[in-house]
Amino acid sequence: MKMAWSGLVIGLGTMSAQAMPCSTPSVQGEQQGKFDASGEICFVLPALSENYVSATLSGITDARLLDGQNRRIRTLLEGGPADGEHQLLFSLPVQQATSLVLHGNEGARWRFTWQMKETTPLPKIQRVAPVSPTLQQLEKALAAGAGTAHFWQDLQRNGTPLVEPVDDSHKRVTFLWRGAKQNVFILGSPAGDHDPLFRLGDSDVWFRSYVVPADTVMQYKLAPDVPLVNGSPRDQRRAILVSAQRDPLNPLTLGEKYADRWNQFSLLDLSPARFCSAQATAQPVRYGSLTRKTLFSERLGNSREIAIYRPHSAQPARWTLMLFDGKTYLDDYHIDRVLDGLIARHQLPPINVVFIDTLDHARRAKELPPNPDFCRLYGA
Repeated sequence: MKMAWSGLVIGLGTMSAQAMPCSTPSVQGEQQGKFDASGEICFVLPALSENYVSATLSGITDARLLDGQNRRIRTLLEGGPADGEHQLLFSLPVQQATSLVLHGNEGARWRFTWQMKETTPLPKIQRVAPVSPTLQQLEKALAAGAGTAHFWQDLQRNGTPLVEPVDDSHKRVTFLWRGAKQNVFILGSPAGDHDPLFRLGDSDVWFRSYVVPADTVMQYKLAPDVPLVNGSPRDQRRAILVSAQRDPLNPLTLGEKYADRWNQFSLLDLSPARFCSAQATAQPVRYGSLTRKTLFSERLGNSREIAIYRPHSAQPARWTLMLFDGKTYLDDYHIDRVLDGLIARHQLPPINVVFIDTLDHARRAKELPPNPDFCRLYGA
């Protein structure tokens, strides 16, 4: 198999954000610069065949991939710490004009390494006999010469995943994807791994079934045509992030309402009685208060956002819950809203919640494993 690769070096924009021209690709390597008053740099990407892109960014707070009309295709980084290092994996639309816009603080230095590779999807076509009664019927219909159009129309109306009864305490859940070329993986499967989906004969139906507890609540993404990566097994495993996205036929999602499909998770919610339901996370904080502060630690040598939820109570709350990965719990899962509702309905005693941002992957890996300095700061 032939693989082509190219690298990019980005030039520094010096004009205002409104009139700033985009730099054009030149050579492979690493580029460093300093943000001007616009706080923005931009460059045009070449049109490629199927591909994947890897980048390491420093000093950059936001990164967006735009189409030829400057419409957002994908948000690659949002609200990142300016002093953090961020590793990105994504792909460019095939044979389309795109541009990348990076943002940072005026006067701050930025640096990144960039590489794009043309490749093909990882060959992972597997076929197994379906256990879902619905798919068994479809398999028979396909063998008799029928198509899949009516099957997908039903799913468009009813939503995915496909849920079927097993017994009083279990259900069979079948995750589905339409029309991949070589593979589909599920990120966040009930088995806890990056499981591949199976192709139903030679049709456009990809599926994988699990028997789960009847009150299961879980998030997941589906990743079609994960690229074949020339690297270590870990590199290949991480390549799922290139195409992982929400399930297009599942109406329940986690993430900002107007986020692109790569920045939303799909939600499987089999039990509306669960506390962390889609309805609970949609309600704003009404009965408590949420404040955000910046905490500088000389011991750790960094600053981070700390958000504090306090319930309205006649007496001070006796308990405090500290959540690491605070931005995820707060901005994606909206745990403050769930707890606020539980406390208001007297289903949970008043409790303070501290949401602690873990900044980036490098510092998370250093601070969250046993780290005396981190414990002294937050355990005092």
